[in-house]
Amino acid sequence: MIEKWLQYGNKRRDAVCRLTDFFSLFYFKFLANNLSHDDEWWSNHINSGIVFDWMGNSFELICMKHHKQIKSALGIKGMATSLSTWQIKPDKEEGTPGGQIDMIIKRADRIIHLCEMKFSTDTYRIKPEYERRLRERSGLFKELAKINKTLVHTFITTYGVANAKNKSIVHSEVTMDDLFNS
Repeated sequence: MIEKWLQYGNKRRDAVCRLTDFFSLFYFKFLANNLSHDDEWWSNHINSGIVFDWMGNSFELICMKHHKQIKSALGIKGMATSLSTWQIKPDKEEGTPGGQIDMIIKRADRIIHLCEMKFSTDTYRIKPEYERRLRERSGLFKELAKINKTLVHTFITTYGVANAKNKSIVHSEVTMDDLFNS
């Protein structure tokens, strides 16, 4: 029901614990505090932000649970790897922005996949501002974690990344089909 994910670069401390039971997550999000007793709540809120956020969090959890299929889709199934996550809180004194990387796959061949998991009801479009934030975040990660390996951006999405100008940041992609067909 609970999984522990190490923070990149740490062997034991600063681990992130996540509730991974899908029913419990649904229950705490929608049922535990729903005092409205509205029988039509789900139908009336299917396109709301709260439901879309839950779908995004659920997709991220599905991706985390299917890390072996992700490795297979990336063609690194038999390679030695380690999985972790990374987050940094903003530091106003240092002027450092905060950020997080959903999943990091560190490969034995000195390549690190910075995995972004994005739920979308269509192909995912990378906007210019988001591309800039990704570049800044990978630079911050490289600096703070003292990385001297190759960093690549891997997108794990429901239906792929739209072929547009800002897709150039994407080195590799994995889709929902890869999670269940590998």
